[in-house]
Formats: sequence, C-alpha cells, structure tokens
Amino acid sequence: MSSPDIVSILENSKEFDRVRKEQEDILSEINKLHKKLQANLRLVWDLRWLSRIQASVSWPGFASEVEGEL
Repeated sequence: MSSPDIVSILENSKEFDRVRKEQEDILSEINKLHKKLQANLRLVWDLRWLSRIQASVSWPGFASEVEGEL
C-alpha cells in the first residue's frame, strides 16, 4: 500500500468518525424529544381519564381540585 493510499484512508476514517458523532448527537436529540412527547401524552391521558371520572361521579369542584395539584 502506498503512502497516498494510507493518507486517503486516514482522511476517510476521520470523516466517518465525524459523521458518526453527528449521527449520535442527532439520535440523542431525537430520544430526548421522544421522552418529552411520551410524558406529555401521559399527562393528556391522565387528564382525560380524570375528566371522565368527574363526569361519571357528581363531585362538584373535583376537576379544579385535581388541576390545582398538577
């Protein structure tokens, strides 16, 4: 293997490492957003569930008490 081939391989290796690092950073951001979405969906689900309970149970002020705790 000649010296120019080795230099080319090293340059390609550095570029691949840079791209891999960039992909890892993007994946990390995607995972953070996914966790936030999951948490928000859980909150929406809980609030809908509580509103259904309130509708089925005549408990005046229940929703305002629960919302005050959130």
